[in-house]
Amino acid sequence: MVWQGTTDSQGRASFDIKFRKQNFTDEWILTTNAADIKMRKRINIFISNPVHINLGKEHDSLPYQPLMHVAPGDPFFPVGSRMNPYPSIQEAMDNMVTGIVYVHPGDYNGVIAPGADRGGIDLPDSIRVFGAGADVTHLHGSVNAEYANGAQLSGMHIEDGIHSIHSSLVLTNLLIHDFAGNAIWGTQSDFEIINNTIANNGQNAIFLHDSSTATIKNNIITGQSGLGVNRVESAQATIDFNNFWNNVDNYHEFFLPGENDQSQDPMYVDINIDDYQLQSSSPSIDAGDPDVRFNDLDGTRNDQGAFGGQYSRNQITPVFDPGSQHQTHLMINVHPNPASDFLQVEIQLARPKWIEMGLYNSFGQKMGTILRGLQLEGTHSHSFLLDQNINSGVYWLNVRTKFQHEIAKVMVFR
Repeated sequence: MVWQGTTDSQGRASFDIKFRKQNFTDEWILTTNAADIKMRKRINIFISNPVHINLGKEHDSLPYQPLMHVAPGDPFFPVGSRMNPYPSIQEAMDNMVTGIVYVHPGDYNGVIAPGADRGGIDLPDSIRVFGAGADVTHLHGSVNAEYANGAQLSGMHIEDGIHSIHSSLVLTNLLIHDFAGNAIWGTQSDFEIINNTIANNGQNAIFLHDSSTATIKNNIITGQSGLGVNRVESAQATIDFNNFWNNVDNYHEFFLPGENDQSQDPMYVDINIDDYQLQSSSPSIDAGDPDVRFNDLDGTRNDQGAFGGQYSRNQITPVFDPGSQHQTHLMINVHPNPASDFLQVEIQLARPKWIEMGLYNSFGQKMGTILRGLQLEGTHSHSFLLDQNINSGVYWLNVRTKFQHEIAKVMVFR
């Protein structure tokens, strides 16, 4: 925890943060739980010195939360930043203790255990995983949680369902369809299941075991071969504002329909091409909980299903858009190459930009920093002495600005 407390009479607070040197390029998000304040500020930390933060107009502040990015591809130096994202969801979560994982649009495979045919990811404690939307972020595998508390999963298509043991999970804006088993299964677990679309699965949509509890709201649950909501033993659920339609049975006999539940064809766009968004005349539009906390992104009343509510489209900045107006034209030239005693690196910038440039070996270990600082537009030349610890071999010059990342191969002969 960085800071938590009460602001002064003018609603201000300040504190110092020390970042470890190896974390100098981490991205963080500042959030607040103040009911009357909506603040979500991302900051990039580029220095290892103490950072002084001033907070205004809030009385309670949650700590900074580390932020990791995941995107398809094979980056040479994956560190979880927006420009150097991890290629897998599991890898990002394994490198965090708490915080947020942003999963960019794309297809992702789960980790395949020895002897297993299909893969999955394991949710740890206190990690919030946000995909870009249930139609554009696709996990080919299952989600497993065991003794995971305070985890959240949002904005994704989950192919093989969710399985929870002794965990507390928030599940929002997920699409689970045509899975052979139970879409969401939990034992001794607590769930918030809000704004999901669960369709045409081989068993139950939601199956609660052994004193599990669930809040089930604003979902569309259709076409299961089993029940919409099933239970065994003492499991309990609060159910309202859902659309249960065309399941073998909608509710276990001990569960009553919510006062505002409905049972109508939700009118998906086209399930033959896996498009589970809603047609304009769908009865599930503006049928969710009218509380403003559940409003759609355009401010209108909640649309039931995976494409309604605040998390339907998570605002994830693309990893790199070649057409971005923020792109900085960057050119690099390295000589001599092959090198023996020193490198001379020339960079050309179309406008002033912060530059970080380092030399790495083939294992991704940093051998030295050539430049880290603001560079004006124009051509600049930087020399780098090859120390004795740099032996003959292949090395990589890594040059980064905020919106560009260039890598050059360097040969060293001693």
